[in-house]
Amino acid sequence: SRTTMVRLVSAVLAVATIGCAAAFAPSLSAFQPALHSSLAGSSICVPAQSVRSTEHSACKLRMAGFGKPSNAKSTKAPKKIMGIAKKILFDFQDCVKTGSKPYKVFARVQGEEKWYNCGEVASKGDVTEAAARIHKRLILEYACDLYPNLKQFSKKLELGYSQSGDKDDDVVVLAGKPETEGVVCGFKTAGPV
Repeated sequence: SRTTMVRLVSAVLAVATIGCAAAFAPSLSAFQPALHSSLAGSSICVPAQSVRSTEHSACKLRMAGFGKPSNAKSTKAPKKIMGIAKKILFDFQDCVKTGSKPYKVFARVQGEEKWYNCGEVASKGDVTEAAARIHKRLILEYACDLYPNLKQFSKKLELGYSQSGDKDDDVVVLAGKPETEGVVCGFKTAGPV
């Protein structure tokens, strides 16, 4: 009875040891002779399926990795402008609320006829050309997001604005460098923010 108990405990320890070792070993086949020799002469039978299932569960354990996947945000810059800074939108809304007129802004490839609506600018004092100049880079980058066919011409885009503010047929090309110091202005996109 005591020898049976010792053999039983030895067999259980052998199976546990093989299970733990299999998690770090490439395969369980190296440990199979040890399993059979430790169980020799005992009344415990270990079917072949249990050895295989130990091997598969060890593989799953080995491939599980450590800890939960990281929820950290990527440090890479986004490929697209996904939205406009809140301050720029708030400035636009503030200008419109205080009575400034919003003016449509457009982009086109230099030398072409077709203008693409990109949104609106508004400024206190209605200095539209200065507002368009301040947000030029943002407007042209956003034009490439709104109209993917413009992306290949991103270095050749030019900016224009509607003289009347709300029409599409009176676009003036932004030229020169107007005074932008102290100008309070904002931009609102034509597409989703």
